[in-house]
Amino acid sequence: MCHKDRDNASEFICAYHGWTYSIDGDLIAPSFGRAYGSSMRQEDFALTPLERVYSYRGLIFISSTKDGVSLKEHLGKTKELIDFVIDRSPK
Repeated sequence: MCHKDRDNASEFICAYHGWTYSIDGDLIAPSFGRAYGSSMRQEDFALTPLERVYSYRGLIFISSTKDGVSLKEHLGKTKELIDFVIDRSPK
């Protein structure tokens, strides 16, 4: 979401759609906004809140639900493959 190496972002721009969001997740400006007509309600297109955020070996995993299996359970034996690939990275 954020293409800055450091500092704080004042907004987020979707690299795919070009829509601009506030740091609170509200849609500020859709690309080609006039194309959607006056009936488009920007508040209906806010970003989905993230309930759980995990990091493993520099990878970020998110979930929009409060309940569910842990990241360890979700990854299962895939963790071994992630470790294998990450351990062989030159960086």
